[in-house]
Amino acid sequence: MVTAACTSCGGPGEIARPGEEAPPLPDQLAEFRESGHRKWRQDRLEALRGPEGWPSVVGLHWLSPGSHSIGAGPENRIVLPEVPSLAGQPPTFATLVVEEGSPPARVWLEVQPEAEVLLNGRSIRRSELHSDATPTPTIVSAGSLSLRLIDRGGELALRIRDLDSPRGEALEEIPSWEYRRDLVLVGRFEERTAGPGLMLENVVGQVYEHPSVGDVVVEIAGVGYRLGAVGAARDEPLLLIIADQTNGDETYSGGRYLSAEVRADGSVVVDLNRLYNPPCVFTAYATCPLPPAGNRLPVRIEGGEKLPDRGVASK
Repeated sequence: MVTAACTSCGGPGEIARPGEEAPPLPDQLAEFRESGHRKWRQDRLEALRGPEGWPSVVGLHWLSPGSHSIGAGPENRIVLPEVPSLAGQPPTFATLVVEEGSPPARVWLEVQPEAEVLLNGRSIRRSELHSDATPTPTIVSAGSLSLRLIDRGGELALRIRDLDSPRGEALEEIPSWEYRRDLVLVGRFEERTAGPGLMLENVVGQVYEHPSVGDVVVEIAGVGYRLGAVGAARDEPLLLIIADQTNGDETYSGGRYLSAEVRADGSVVVDLNRLYNPPCVFTAYATCPLPPAGNRLPVRIEGGEKLPDRGVASK
């Protein structure tokens, strides 16, 4: 949504015009200087390359009420990738039981006697699974594979991650634009006092409500914008899902993400150098939400991450 120019946002606040040099960042924005940006990029790459990085996600299976057999055998309803660590497991080593009823349905994992499935390092035979929409999501492991229940607007799926996958290590770098001081903007947080959260569509085509405590108002290239933010609490990082005119060419067609925090004075640093690729760039088994209409900007933001090599990106 376009707003009036953000005259009260403070800070740098505007992308420099060609031939102009952005002023130095003040001390209160020291963590967003170029040295801080280099550290952020390195931390981001290390997280993606690690066993919990998005390239290690190798499967996503949507669930309906009833029983779902799990294993590497082709006869199963949920067929797992044939990884070396499953060599000692039976072709069907567990069954996922989704109970009938209103969402969220209860889900149980029943393990075959001769199989080994671990929960918190201990072998289990039967356990209820809690989704990522709960405070304590369940993660079970079979060999190098971890199995996690996800909830997308009441629709449940089993996500499979291979902790030994070589795909993360193949990611040597994430192409990015050069750091620019003028892309470190300061906006303000405006609390959402009533009404629902953000209704967002994801890449799977699902539309459901995401928690949102407010918007971020910021000036970009001399125009004020009200950006819808995903987040359940003001004192937690907010997620901005932003589209711009680089999408589909240099950057992912579904937009990019930006994490931002509300400061004590209500200001929000919107560092466009830290726009990053959503998980769908690194795996075909993610459910990335797409930018809401008000976050689709008619400008080119030549900052942040670009698309990686097609050999690593999922699409």
